[in-house]
Amino acid sequence: MDPRPAWSACGAVLASLVLTSCGGELLAAVAFIGSAGGDWREDADTVQPGLQQRSACGTANGIGVAGTDPCVVNIQPANPPANLYATSFDVTFTGNLPGCPQNSTVGGRIEGNRISLPNCFAGAYVTVNEAVRDGSPRHMFFDFVPDLTQGIWVELQDGQRRFKFSSNSAGCEFSAPTRPAVNVSLIGSNVAQPAGPFETTIGSLTIAGDIGGAWSGRFIGVSAMSLKRGSQVLELQRRDESPSPPCP
Repeated sequence: MDPRPAWSACGAVLASLVLTSCGGELLAAVAFIGSAGGDWREDADTVQPGLQQRSACGTANGIGVAGTDPCVVNIQPANPPANLYATSFDVTFTGNLPGCPQNSTVGGRIEGNRISLPNCFAGAYVTVNEAVRDGSPRHMFFDFVPDLTQGIWVELQDGQRRFKFSSNSAGCEFSAPTRPAVNVSLIGSNVAQPAGPFETTIGSLTIAGDIGGAWSGRFIGVSAMSLKRGSQVLELQRRDESPSPPCP
C-alpha cells in the first residue's frame, strides 16, 4: 500500500469513477475529464507526500549517463482550447524523460482518467493535479486550476439546482427564485513549493441566504465537484448550457 497521505482511499475512488461511499461521503458516478495544457513534473521520492522534483533527465555527457535536468513532460490539447465536456481527447506532448519526443506533433490520448503518451508515459489521474505511472510508484504533478466560468454546474443528486459562475470567485444559483449570489474561494495548487498544496481544492462555496454555511471539497476532473458541509453532500457537474436570463 502506498504510504503517502495524499493518496487516500477517497482519492482513488474519485479517480476510478465508481458509485460508492467513501468515509460517509456519497460519490456520484460522474465522468472524469482530465486536465492538460502545461508541464507535468516527475517526483523523485515515492514515499514522501507531494513533489520532490526528480532531476535525472535530459542529455548528459557520456553514453549511459543520466542527465541532470528536471524531469518534465509538457502536455497540450491537440485542438485547443481544451474541451471541458469531452472525456476523451487527443493531445500533443514533448518531454525529456527517456523515450519522450522533442517534437510537439507527436500525438497522445486522454481517455477519462487514463493518460497515454506513447513511449513516454502511461498512467492514470488521481486528481486534476496528479497522475501515477502504470506499474510504478512514480508520480507526476501539474499546477492547474479549473475554469468555472464555462457552461453551468448542475446538482447531481436531484438535478434541480443550477449554478453559473462569472469568475472563479463569484456567480449565482440561477435556478432559485431569488437567484442568490455565490462566492467561491479556490485553493490553487503550487506543486513546486515544498509544502504545496499539491491539489487544487474548493476552500469554500457560500450561497447568500443559506444558513447552513459554506461548502468545501475537491474537483473530480476539470468538470465536477464533490462538496461537503458536515454530513451533507453537494455534487456538481459542468454542462454545456447557458442560463436564461444570465446571473446579475
